[in-house]
Amino acid sequence: MNRASVAYDYKRLAQKEAEKRPQIREVKTRASVKSAEVFSIRKAVVMMVAVVSMLSVLLYSQVKQTELLNEYNQVLTELSAVKGEVSSLTKTLEDTLSVANVEQAAVDELGMQKVESYQMRYITFETEDASNVVQEPGVWEKICGFFSGLFS
Repeated sequence: MNRASVAYDYKRLAQKEAEKRPQIREVKTRASVKSAEVFSIRKAVVMMVAVVSMLSVLLYSQVKQTELLNEYNQVLTELSAVKGEVSSLTKTLEDTLSVANVEQAAVDELGMQKVESYQMRYITFETEDASNVVQEPGVWEKICGFFSGLFS
């Protein structure tokens, strides 16, 4: 029999003792607890102010959006009213300037009558139509004329 295998293993005992070492914990004094409470109160106040300011900005943007939407709807209402007015004025203008109304006004107000065939005369010319193009002096000719007028 081998005595080495029967002997007690001291390595395991050393590991158990190392595991049982006392843990060090920090004991807070009253001053450190008080400063932690103050820090948490300050932090809470800052967070509340941040939340309130974000909610205020959100509320303001919603109010502004509602105002703009109301203004937009009002402009659309005015636009539809103006379009209706334009349509009625266009119809009135077309009715006023129709051929039948113009002929009626010419007969009633101005005493005009339609032309009869015996009232028309046709004129013929013996010569052909001719036109003369008058050429005006250009810019260079005007400048030369100006300077020649100065020296003469």
